[in-house]
Amino acid sequence: METSVGVKRTKEGEFANTWSMPSPTTSSYVRKSWKIPMVPPSMNKLYAINYRTKSVYMTKEARDFKTKAKMFMTSMLVSSTDRFNLQLDVHTNWLCKNGAIRKADIHNMIKVVVDAVSERLGFDDAQVFSFTANKIQSTENYCTVTLEKQNEKISNVEKV
Repeated sequence: METSVGVKRTKEGEFANTWSMPSPTTSSYVRKSWKIPMVPPSMNKLYAINYRTKSVYMTKEARDFKTKAKMFMTSMLVSSTDRFNLQLDVHTNWLCKNGAIRKADIHNMIKVVVDAVSERLGFDDAQVFSFTANKIQSTENYCTVTLEKQNEKISNVEKV
C-alpha cells in the first residue's frame, strides 16, 4: 500500500508537487513528481557555438528552461550513493494539422531535464541509472518529471 503526502490542486494554472513512499515490499522507497508548465527544449537547441572564440555555450532557451523548471521542484533528501530512475512525460501537441506526427524527438529532451533535476537537488546526474520518456498528446504544454530512488545501494562489487 502506498502512502502519499502533499496537496494536489486541480485548478487550471496551479501545479502540484507530490511525493510518496511505497510499501517496503516494493523496489523503491522514495518518489517525487513535479509538474513543470513548459516543454523542455530539444538537444538541438541546448548548445550553440561561438566560432570566433571556438567555444560551446548553453543557449538562452536552455538556461531559461532550467532556471524556471527548478522553481517548480521541491527539495528531496539525496546522498552520493543513491541511484535514481527518472520518468519524463511531455504533454503537448505532437501532431501536425494534417495528422502526421511532428518530427520532435522526445529522447532529445531528457538531458536538460536530468540536468535541472540534479542541479536543483544537488546530486551528480551520473546517479540516474534509468529513464523513461513518454509523449502525451495534449492541447496544453507542460511536462511531469518523476524521480524515484532505487532501494538498493551500490555495493563494493559493483563499483568501478
